[in-house]
Amino acid sequence: MDVDVYSDKGDTSNNPDALVGELEDPAVVVKIGTTAAKIAFYNFEWRYVTLVMYNTMLHIGVESFLQVYNQSVALKLGKFVPRHRVHVPQFVIFGQDIVEVSENVNWLIQNRYDNTGMFIVICSSANYNKCSEIEMFQTFSRLYMPNVVFLKAPEDGDEPMVLTYYPVLPGECRNNKPSLIELSNCDRDMCFKNMFPEKYGNLHKCSFIVSTLEQPPFMHLTSGVNGSLHPSGADGDIIKLISEILNATLVVTTPEIREWGHYKDNNWTGSLGDVFNKRAHASSCSAPLTPQIHGNFQISFNYASIDIVWAAKLPALKPSFEKLLYPLKMQTRIALCAMFFGIIFMNAFMNTKLWADIRRTLNIGPTNISLFFYSWLVFFGMPLLRFPSKSTMRMIVISWIWFCYIIRTAYQAALVGSMKLQLYEDYLQSFNMVIKKKYPYGGLVSLRDYYSEDEEVFSNWAIIHFNESYTILDELLNGTSDFVIALDKEFIVNHIMRYNGTKRLQIIPGKIVNSPAVLYFKKFAPLRTPVSRIISSIVEGGIVDMIYSNHLERGDFLFHHEVMKGAEPLKLSHVKSTFLILVIGWAVSILYFFIEVLSKKIVRKEPRFLK
Repeated sequence: MDVDVYSDKGDTSNNPDALVGELEDPAVVVKIGTTAAKIAFYNFEWRYVTLVMYNTMLHIGVESFLQVYNQSVALKLGKFVPRHRVHVPQFVIFGQDIVEVSENVNWLIQNRYDNTGMFIVICSSANYNKCSEIEMFQTFSRLYMPNVVFLKAPEDGDEPMVLTYYPVLPGECRNNKPSLIELSNCDRDMCFKNMFPEKYGNLHKCSFIVSTLEQPPFMHLTSGVNGSLHPSGADGDIIKLISEILNATLVVTTPEIREWGHYKDNNWTGSLGDVFNKRAHASSCSAPLTPQIHGNFQISFNYASIDIVWAAKLPALKPSFEKLLYPLKMQTRIALCAMFFGIIFMNAFMNTKLWADIRRTLNIGPTNISLFFYSWLVFFGMPLLRFPSKSTMRMIVISWIWFCYIIRTAYQAALVGSMKLQLYEDYLQSFNMVIKKKYPYGGLVSLRDYYSEDEEVFSNWAIIHFNESYTILDELLNGTSDFVIALDKEFIVNHIMRYNGTKRLQIIPGKIVNSPAVLYFKKFAPLRTPVSRIISSIVEGGIVDMIYSNHLERGDFLFHHEVMKGAEPLKLSHVKSTFLILVIGWAVSILYFFIEVLSKKIVRKEPRFLK
């Protein structure tokens, strides 16, 4: 047996007065210690250390307990808090009378030991009247200690009395009356086993109070009769299912401040504040788990996950003239440009002396044409006034006409669709781009904790209340705000779904955090264990996936796809870039005409094709 001893008392072994009463009836005290050891042996988890607390150095009950219980223990002599603490889920507490036992129990709970752990409480006085079980179980009930076995000396005989209580009974939601556990006629110690059953698995229609707030898409609240609230949505259905399995009456409340909650002035606000201040048993607030929340609350078994992301408005639209090039990929653009630059080069080359020498050598007639000009005429589908007479040149022209026809037809077909597209500038690829462009950003105060080590982000964070997020999202969807907000991704998608895909925003790649979706409980809340067991069962059974799947599929489709509409006619806004180019062409033509008139160099000679 491993034993660690901690003490804040002096040695009382040389003080006979300290042992008076302790040795009044050693037989029954020894029996109590032996019985407590058996209960601990069959019910405690051996992988954990058991904390044994007592107040005097020589205690017959402690000695008999340690002789039988041969597992690891930590002996705690007196009231003191060790420098280094670990979580202890099982306790054995010795006391000489009801006053001493109550003081020890109260001290443990006040110093944040686990009140939901397994407690074996021993009043070792041989005097029956010094160990009132009525007073003791009132203390247990007040401190929310459901897993307690209380041992005391009997009024007659030497068999110790073993008592426990059930905090919830039919028609009594706060029971503190003890019930006797019968250990006589015990075959092979079977009656010592399973002495700490789950006592909150059936609430017998007592209230199960859950604090929450309207959090689409997974929590919707509707008002019922007498002002009661009825939850719906995925989280709402899970809460109702838990309440039904617990055989409880579900009571849904909303916090005074409609937000998840954060730490302020040594207290918690919002939905978490309702749990912290014992106004609710649990909080279903979809708040991401932060170190500060984890340090002040306990969580249930997680049943889903929450993605916290950054959302911003769509980037600015590209200039409309860029739609003219959109049907052409970069390789096609380069090839066409190279081709027309080649035509320009050939047109210039045919006006050089070198080409004249080549023409004389190859016996080619004069070329009084503009190759570049006529190539553009063919490309735009305009008629030719003359046609080459030589078959070789004719094949070249026909090939060029055929090539231009294919390119022009394919381009025009693709251009009609591209004119209707909304082309945007580059999207934000990371949150660093938000900082670089100096956009304002922020979100709920609890989310700021994730950037506690980034001084720049933490100090410039704009705190947004939950109700304000609706207005900010509408501004982002309308493109009227540069603000970048941190929110639950599914909440954002649900808000977009209200517009049936007609409005959109951008979600910046990369998550702030992927947090488990859980119910929050006050530290060492008795209901946490049964609720976690229920959630674990429904998750393993696939019920949660079934509840979530329908919404997530529809939301994902609407977010990643434009809404399907009927045929939309082309408007001036769709083709204004084309008209812009046409107007520029007219302006250049008029300017060129006036230049010719003023310089009196109008050329009337008709160009001829090469014969």
